[in-house]
Amino acid sequence: MDIIELLARQEGFRQFVYDDATGKSLRRGDTLVGHPTIGYGLCIEEGVGEGLSQPASQSLLRDRIDTIKSELANRHSWYAPLGTARQGALISAAFNLGLTGLEDFKQALAACAAKDWNKAAAEFRDSRWWRNRLTHNRAEQIATIIQTGEWPS
Repeated sequence: MDIIELLARQEGFRQFVYDDATGKSLRRGDTLVGHPTIGYGLCIEEGVGEGLSQPASQSLLRDRIDTIKSELANRHSWYAPLGTARQGALISAAFNLGLTGLEDFKQALAACAAKDWNKAAAEFRDSRWWRNRLTHNRAEQIATIIQTGEWPS
Protein backbone atom coordinates (compact mmCIF):
# COMPACT_ATOMS: atom_id res chain seq x y z
CA MET A 1 0.00 0.00 0.00
CA ASP A 2 1.08 3.58 -0.58
CA ILE A 3 -0.34 6.97 0.38
CA ILE A 4 -2.46 7.22 -2.77
CA GLU A 5 -4.15 3.88 -2.11
CA LEU A 6 -4.58 4.72 1.59
CA LEU A 7 -6.22 8.10 0.91
CA ALA A 8 -8.33 6.69 -1.91
CA ARG A 9 -9.70 4.07 0.48
CA GLN A 10 -10.19 6.50 3.35
CA GLU A 11 -11.77 9.31 1.34
CA GLY A 12 -13.61 7.27 -1.26
CA PHE A 13 -14.18 8.61 -4.76
CA ARG A 14 -17.17 10.80 -5.54
CA GLN A 15 -17.67 11.75 -9.17
CA PHE A 16 -20.11 14.57 -8.40
CA VAL A 17 -20.07 17.39 -5.88
CA TYR A 18 -21.31 16.40 -2.43
CA ASP A 19 -21.76 17.94 1.01
CA ASP A 20 -18.88 16.70 3.15
CA ALA A 21 -20.96 17.00 6.35
CA THR A 22 -23.88 14.91 5.13
CA GLY A 23 -22.34 12.86 2.32
CA LYS A 24 -25.29 13.77 0.09
CA SER A 25 -24.81 14.71 -3.55
CA LEU A 26 -25.48 18.40 -4.17
CA ARG A 27 -28.02 19.61 -6.66
CA ARG A 28 -29.16 23.11 -7.51
CA GLY A 29 -31.28 24.47 -4.66
CA ASP A 30 -29.98 22.06 -2.01
CA THR A 31 -29.03 23.43 1.40
CA LEU A 32 -25.35 23.03 2.11
CA VAL A 33 -24.45 21.97 5.67
CA GLY A 34 -20.71 21.38 5.26
CA HIS A 35 -18.47 22.16 2.32
CA PRO A 36 -18.83 21.30 -1.39
CA THR A 37 -16.40 18.48 -2.07
CA ILE A 38 -15.56 16.30 -5.06
CA GLY A 39 -13.29 13.44 -6.12
CA TYR A 40 -11.17 12.14 -3.27
CA GLY A 41 -12.15 14.67 -0.62
CA LEU A 42 -11.25 17.83 -2.56
CA CYS A 43 -13.03 20.77 -0.91
CA ILE A 44 -13.83 23.30 -3.61
CA GLU A 45 -15.29 26.06 -1.47
CA GLU A 46 -13.41 29.33 -1.90
CA GLY A 47 -11.65 30.44 1.27
CA VAL A 48 -12.05 27.03 2.93
CA GLY A 49 -10.52 24.36 0.73
CA GLU A 50 -7.57 24.36 -1.58
CA GLY A 51 -9.79 24.36 -4.65
CA LEU A 52 -8.70 22.90 -7.94
CA SER A 53 -5.19 23.82 -9.04
CA GLN A 54 -4.60 24.94 -12.61
CA PRO A 55 -2.37 21.91 -13.39
CA ALA A 56 -5.04 19.55 -12.03
CA SER A 57 -7.71 21.40 -13.99
CA GLN A 58 -5.63 21.19 -17.19
CA SER A 59 -5.23 17.46 -16.64
CA LEU A 60 -9.02 17.15 -16.34
CA LEU A 61 -9.41 19.32 -19.46
CA ARG A 62 -7.05 17.08 -21.46
CA ASP A 63 -8.91 13.99 -20.27
CA ARG A 64 -12.28 15.47 -21.24
CA ILE A 65 -10.95 16.54 -24.66
CA ASP A 66 -9.63 13.01 -25.28
CA THR A 67 -13.00 11.52 -24.29
CA ILE A 68 -14.95 13.88 -26.57
CA LYS A 69 -12.51 13.36 -29.46
CA SER A 70 -12.81 9.58 -29.13
CA GLU A 71 -16.59 9.75 -28.94
CA LEU A 72 -16.83 12.00 -32.01
CA ALA A 73 -14.54 9.65 -33.95
CA ASN A 74 -16.67 6.65 -32.90
CA ARG A 75 -19.93 8.35 -33.90
CA HIS A 76 -18.81 9.99 -37.15
CA SER A 77 -16.49 8.35 -39.68
CA TRP A 78 -15.88 11.75 -41.31
CA TYR A 79 -14.51 13.29 -38.08
CA ALA A 80 -10.99 11.77 -37.91
CA PRO A 81 -9.82 13.02 -41.34
CA LEU A 82 -10.80 16.61 -40.53
CA GLY A 83 -8.06 19.14 -39.94
CA THR A 84 -7.20 19.97 -36.34
CA ALA A 85 -9.03 23.33 -36.40
CA ARG A 86 -12.37 21.80 -37.46
CA GLN A 87 -11.89 18.91 -35.04
CA GLY A 88 -11.17 21.46 -32.34
CA ALA A 89 -14.27 23.47 -33.18
CA LEU A 90 -16.46 20.38 -32.84
CA ILE A 91 -14.75 19.44 -29.58
CA SER A 92 -15.39 22.96 -28.27
CA ALA A 93 -19.04 22.77 -29.33
CA ALA A 94 -19.44 19.39 -27.59
CA PHE A 95 -17.64 20.75 -24.53
CA ASN A 96 -20.13 23.64 -24.36
CA LEU A 97 -23.32 21.85 -25.46
CA GLY A 98 -22.54 18.31 -24.34
CA LEU A 99 -22.26 15.53 -26.91
CA THR A 100 -26.03 15.13 -26.92
CA GLY A 101 -26.49 18.84 -27.53
CA LEU A 102 -24.03 18.77 -30.42
CA GLU A 103 -25.82 15.75 -31.89
CA ASP A 104 -29.00 17.88 -32.01
CA PHE A 105 -27.31 19.89 -34.78
CA LYS A 106 -28.21 17.20 -37.32
CA GLN A 107 -28.12 19.48 -40.37
CA ALA A 108 -24.80 21.05 -39.37
CA LEU A 109 -23.24 17.62 -38.80
CA ALA A 110 -24.64 16.33 -42.10
CA ALA A 111 -23.08 19.35 -43.82
CA CYS A 112 -19.75 18.57 -42.08
CA ALA A 113 -19.97 15.00 -43.37
CA ALA A 114 -20.53 16.40 -46.88
CA LYS A 115 -17.69 18.92 -46.37
CA ASP A 116 -20.11 21.74 -47.11
CA TRP A 117 -18.47 24.13 -44.68
CA ASN A 118 -20.59 27.18 -45.55
CA LYS A 119 -23.80 25.23 -44.89
CA ALA A 120 -22.41 23.73 -41.68
CA ALA A 121 -21.49 27.18 -40.39
CA ALA A 122 -24.89 28.57 -41.42
CA GLU A 123 -26.65 25.74 -39.55
CA PHE A 124 -24.67 26.48 -36.37
CA ARG A 125 -25.54 30.17 -36.77
CA ASP A 126 -29.23 29.38 -37.22
CA SER A 127 -29.69 28.32 -33.59
CA ARG A 128 -30.71 29.53 -30.14
CA TRP A 129 -27.15 28.68 -29.08
CA TRP A 130 -25.76 31.24 -31.53
CA ARG A 131 -28.46 33.82 -30.66
CA ASN A 132 -27.94 33.45 -26.89
CA ARG A 133 -26.00 36.48 -25.62
CA LEU A 134 -24.04 34.27 -23.19
CA THR A 135 -22.84 31.80 -25.84
CA HIS A 136 -22.96 33.92 -29.00
CA ASN A 137 -19.25 34.77 -29.18
CA ARG A 138 -18.20 31.17 -28.68
CA ALA A 139 -20.79 29.86 -31.15
CA GLU A 140 -19.71 32.42 -33.75
CA GLN A 141 -16.05 31.52 -33.28
CA ILE A 142 -16.89 27.82 -33.70
CA ALA A 143 -18.98 28.53 -36.83
CA THR A 144 -16.14 30.59 -38.30
CA ILE A 145 -13.59 27.83 -37.63
CA ILE A 146 -15.92 25.27 -39.23
CA GLN A 147 -16.36 27.54 -42.25
CA THR A 148 -12.70 28.43 -42.75
CA GLY A 149 -10.83 25.46 -41.30
CA GLU A 150 -8.51 27.97 -39.59
CA TRP A 151 -7.79 28.61 -35.92
CA PRO A 152 -8.67 32.15 -34.82
CA SER A 153 -5.77 34.58 -34.73
